[in-house]
Amino acid sequence: MITQKQVINLFEYNNGNLLWKINKRRIRKGMIAGHIRPDGYCIIRINYKRYLKTHIIWLMFKGHLPKYDISHLDGNTFNNKIENLSDETRANNKLNMNDKLKSTNTSGIRGVDFNKGKWRARCQYNSIRLESLHNTKKEANEGYMILREKLKLSFDGRELV
Repeated sequence: MITQKQVINLFEYNNGNLLWKINKRRIRKGMIAGHIRPDGYCIIRINYKRYLKTHIIWLMFKGHLPKYDISHLDGNTFNNKIENLSDETRANNKLNMNDKLKSTNTSGIRGVDFNKGKWRARCQYNSIRLESLHNTKKEANEGYMILREKLKLSFDGRELV
């Protein structure tokens, strides 16, 4: 496994990018490290092992590889600045990724729709689905946020309230 010392010897951090500090085969000092996968994440090979760029940056600044998954706080997978990275459980990371509105959304608010004369807040991950009904869209939005926090708590190993 790679160490913080090795990473610091190999790379220079520059505004979310990692620049090589060495010359080796096709690598030249000052080149941006890694290549982008089809899913938008950058992979860097070190000693024949592949690492996510976000994990290398996390190791460089925090001294250890992330315990969970790295989440981009602004949702932009190309923004790898350390202040934009967070060590999240897989479930919380999945919930954060789902924050974008779907094209079929008609309320304009994530997790809120109009159903049978009431505004409905819904939040779901895997087999757990939480719902609540409200009189106004604003109340439904607040209800969605509460449901989402309950769902996050359930995946952090605590019980649903």
